[in-house]
Amino acid sequence: MTTHTAKSTKKMMKEDELMVFLTKAETWFEKNWRIVAYIAGAAVVVTIIIVFMKMSRASANRDAGFELAEARSFLNRAEYGTATEKLTALIKRRKGTEVADEAQLTLARVKLVEGKSDEAEKQFRDFLKENGKGLKGIAAANGIAIALENQGKQKEAYEMFRKVYTMDPKGASAPQALLDAARISLLMNDHEKAKESALALIREFPQSTLRTQADEILQRTGR
Repeated sequence: MTTHTAKSTKKMMKEDELMVFLTKAETWFEKNWRIVAYIAGAAVVVTIIIVFMKMSRASANRDAGFELAEARSFLNRAEYGTATEKLTALIKRRKGTEVADEAQLTLARVKLVEGKSDEAEKQFRDFLKENGKGLKGIAAANGIAIALENQGKQKEAYEMFRKVYTMDPKGASAPQALLDAARISLLMNDHEKAKESALALIREFPQSTLRTQADEILQRTGR
């Protein structure tokens, strides 16, 4: 390791330690600022401290965002090994942050691209346990469904695509989830389930660009 690299690593470690400290201190001050203000008689000072900590945290998150962008650039160039190394290091250093969550999802997607669907499934499931709500939870559930399908586990994949739909039945991911559920049902020769999902797509999202594909599935099921 060169002297420059060693210094950079030490600098990043110090920045990560500072970020953890600032986050904990910020939370403590937000909960106890009135007590501090009463004792010190200077509420304005406490407010300034909190603002400073928020700005410092925002700066740290911005730096982490640059690291994530760098890792994704390697992924875009199909340099999966380097991308994996960058993402793994980022997750370890920034654990508990929004950027670390994004890095975890990206790392699981790398496994999918590499054809390591079993590993991808595990990573998506681990993520879903910790982030079961919102768009990130939906993304993880969808990743699980794709990984299951890639492994030939069609029934489980169907159930997971239906879960993606139920997690946000009016959301942007719902039409694709319904179409995938219908498509897999057709592959399993379960025409009733295929018809159910395709009809749900047409009924709930009549303006969707996926409607044509849903109609094709219906035709193949004999409506």
